[in-house]
Amino acid sequence: MECCQISVDIAVDLLAYLTSWVVPLSPVVAIGISTWAVLRSNKNVKEAHELDLERESRQVKAGKIETLYLASITYRKMAEILNEQIYKTARYDADASDVSLVDRKKMLDDWLKALDKMEMILGLYFPNEGFDVDTFKSDLLLNDASDSDENSTLNKSEEDIIWRYEMAQDYIEQTDEMLKSLCFDLMKRYT
Repeated sequence: MECCQISVDIAVDLLAYLTSWVVPLSPVVAIGISTWAVLRSNKNVKEAHELDLERESRQVKAGKIETLYLASITYRKMAEILNEQIYKTARYDADASDVSLVDRKKMLDDWLKALDKMEMILGLYFPNEGFDVDTFKSDLLLNDASDSDENSTLNKSEEDIIWRYEMAQDYIEQTDEMLKSLCFDLMKRYT
């Protein structure tokens, strides 16, 4: 607002100078100069307001990208913990004996909540990114986490258990790289 006041003050001073020292101006010219000063100050106010809105928008988007990144970290951590617990339970590991089906379902819920949070942020603030939530849902983790303790090893050999664990781990790493890349690209574009 100061810049606008300065412009008006300069125009008024210019008008006073021209009317008193150089040449007496007609009332039409004087009105034209003062109208120009008012229009110029309105343009400066509008430009300043647009810059403020753009800055605020960038700040909001930067905050949402940070939230997205934190949700992606939670997504990866929960997926790794879930996969580890499924593997231990399938192998009847002593460390996993205290992890029940209810605990695994809670881990699964936390993993899916992180995914839902990412989907919401991307849908609301970055809808043109083409985020497909199904790409980030692993059938191995979804199915194995929902299996009861008795069913988790049914018809699964040691090789199958290891294969499922490694496939899920590869999947977790791939999706993590995709999410990191997405967050990095968004930061470059919107901040």
